[in-house]
Amino acid sequence: MLRSILIGLSAGSRSMTPLAAVSEAAHSGRLPADNGAPSWLGSPWMAAGSKALAAGELWGDKLPSAPDRIVLAGILARLVTGGLAGAALAPKRQRYSAPPWAPARRWRRPMSPSTPA
Repeated sequence: MLRSILIGLSAGSRSMTPLAAVSEAAHSGRLPADNGAPSWLGSPWMAAGSKALAAGELWGDKLPSAPDRIVLAGILARLVTGGLAGAALAPKRQRYSAPPWAPARRWRRPMSPSTPA
C-alpha cells in the first residue's frame, strides 16, 4: 500500500507523471503479479501516449500562460490519474471490497451481562 500512497502523492504535482510511470512499468512487466492494473494500462500505445502527455504537461506548465494549479479541471485530472495509478499498484488481496465513500461497518462483540462496562 505504501507504493500506492507514494504514487498518489506524486500526482499532486503532475497529473500525467504517475500514470506514465505505472503504464511504463506495466508495459515492461515490472509490476507485481498481484497488481490491480487494468490490462489496457500495459499496452504499448498507452505507455507511449502517457509518456508523451507527461512530457507535454511538463513543458506546458513552464509556459507563462499556464493556468493556476487550483483550477477545477487540473485538480480533477490529478485526482483521477493519481487514483488510477494508486489502484494499479495496490495488491488485490489488500483492497477493500466496498467503495471508499460507503460507510464502514463496525463489528464488535456484544457485551455479555457479566462483563463490566
